[in-house]
Amino acid sequence: MKLVRTLIMFMLFALLIACSNTANQQSEDNPESETASQQQAKNEAQKQNEQNDQTGLQKQDASSEDATESSLLNESEQQIYDALVQKLDKEKLVGLEPLSVAKLYVQASLDGQHDLQYFLYTTRDGHVQWSKEDHDLDLEKQGNRNTEEELENSKRVFQDIEKGTFIKTSDYEGWIKYRVNNQDEKDYAGFQMVQDEDGIWKVAFMPIQ
Repeated sequence: MKLVRTLIMFMLFALLIACSNTANQQSEDNPESETASQQQAKNEAQKQNEQNDQTGLQKQDASSEDATESSLLNESEQQIYDALVQKLDKEKLVGLEPLSVAKLYVQASLDGQHDLQYFLYTTRDGHVQWSKEDHDLDLEKQGNRNTEEELENSKRVFQDIEKGTFIKTSDYEGWIKYRVNNQDEKDYAGFQMVQDEDGIWKVAFMPIQ
């Protein structure tokens, strides 16, 4: 009887040890499983971030291409334009080629920068056709803004002027020859330019001929 009791006690002790080992093994296995799960989630998140970054870069490239395609002014011309919008300073025009001045004028027209637009007209004696006061009065009658129809008309008239070629016709006159609306090579427009007495090229009044 005593032997049986001892045997039962031994079996119970062995069972307790076995249960304890199993629990320890599970405790050791769980962190590994949790770590693997966390690593998988991290990899998936990283993959998603890479996809998002790639999508963002593609959109940025597309926006840059659109801006480049629609831009009339180059970088240096844009800097001059922005400076003139802030302050009308003829020194900014010193040394500019006639085509660059014409592009500034067109951009001012498209943007509704009427003061800058008039500023770019020639001041040479015998070539001024109306005063700044008349210019402002006419704008006031028009509502001092460009209508959608006027903007579309300006875009059509000045399209591709940046691809034009300046042709000098006298000591202080010339015109920019450019093809209109990608039409036949014979279909050209002329944008008149006049050089002021100070040597700065300006836009002729009613420049399109």
